[in-house]
Amino acid sequence: MKAMQAEAGKSFTDEEIRKIVRAEIQKSTAGSAVYKIPHGFDVSKEELPKTSSSKVKRFLFAEAKR
Repeated sequence: MKAMQAEAGKSFTDEEIRKIVRAEIQKSTAGSAVYKIPHGFDVSKEELPKTSSSKVKRFLFAEAKR
């Protein structure tokens, strides 16, 4: 997170965002069991679709991955 705070207001490329997120995942999962570590992630510039109660519509992502 310090990398993001130091660069507040800067526009990041997709690759820079991936590097920062990958580093944060590695830090936060250090010492965790292998099955608890995320295998991958997606970067999106669009806001996630939400329900009327402001929850992310996760079922849309499940359908897209099939």
